[in-house]
Amino acid sequence: MPTTDEILTIRMKRLGQVLELYKLSKQGKGIHPFVVGLIGSSSLIEEIRRDLSPKYSVKWGQIISGDNISKEVDVIIFEGKPFYEWENIDYALVPQEQVKAVIEVETNFSTKKLDKYKTLFDKLKEFFSPQHSFPIYLFFFYNKIENPQIIDAKIKQLKGFGYKDVFILRYVKKEEYFDDHWIRFINMIKTL
Repeated sequence: MPTTDEILTIRMKRLGQVLELYKLSKQGKGIHPFVVGLIGSSSLIEEIRRDLSPKYSVKWGQIISGDNISKEVDVIIFEGKPFYEWENIDYALVPQEQVKAVIEVETNFSTKKLDKYKTLFDKLKEFFSPQHSFPIYLFFFYNKIENPQIIDAKIKQLKGFGYKDVFILRYVKKEEYFDDHWIRFINMIKTL
């Protein structure tokens, strides 16, 4: 019988296979980057469902507040029934007061300027109200930076923008996984 740690490692590596699709899309092999992103987010949603409390749901979609609607959000964890949902594609419009957490999923930790993530956070923060706010997380599928101090500094800067936590799945060049990030991620899901 496999141990809990062995099962978590298997799940982490299975999720890491999304990177193979990303490599094909970068080589122009017919897989559109949007589709790879959708597969990545959907795969992460499936992993979240394994550990999420049954009182919550998880889908991708948009947050609504009055007449305002957010941009597309990769992962929304929420309570109750959404305002509207398309079950066949796991997409929902979720009222702001039902949102428990948001996870933005990105491919590469190192190639984009951090200002983009500040703008992303600020846009989502517009859906906070005095009565209700929710944590926003970042999940990166891979990282090209090898220097741990640079990684820590970038994570600290992202948290300074307001993100509750930042998770990285694996390195690209070394084919190594960030086991501690994966375990922190799973524990965060379990404690929502």
